[in-house]
Amino acid sequence: MSVDTPIVLWSFIVTRRLLTWLTSAVLLIAGAALVLWPAAFVYFWDVARAAAVSPWKRFLVAAALALLGYLLYLARRDYRRVYGAGETALGMALCWAGLGAVATISPSASATTVLGGVYIIVRGLDNYYHTGVQLRNNAAA
Repeated sequence: MSVDTPIVLWSFIVTRRLLTWLTSAVLLIAGAALVLWPAAFVYFWDVARAAAVSPWKRFLVAAALALLGYLLYLARRDYRRVYGAGETALGMALCWAGLGAVATISPSASATTVLGGVYIIVRGLDNYYHTGVQLRNNAAA
């Protein structure tokens, strides 16, 4: 056993703890982003809508939305349970908005918003629980 073995062991432990902490921090931030993205979308919707006044700007907003769609697809593919929780939150927000807008929009538009919210909740729960079924099936195999 050499003299520098305790230093190498200490360095390995510190590096491993640091990597574990960094990985946990990244996963926590990614999880929060997946769950909270609907709130950010609603917040910036008026900005995006106001920016899309010319065809060129509308194209840029559409391209940004396509990129958002692709990023959400990747999130659904890799973090399906967290994505399902975010999707369920979005569905609940749509139901809230549809029920709150009864006095300002037509009853059919309000009902469509609420039914769309319920549908998104079902999809979110499906994504959330589908992951659990996959994990159980993989463990049994």
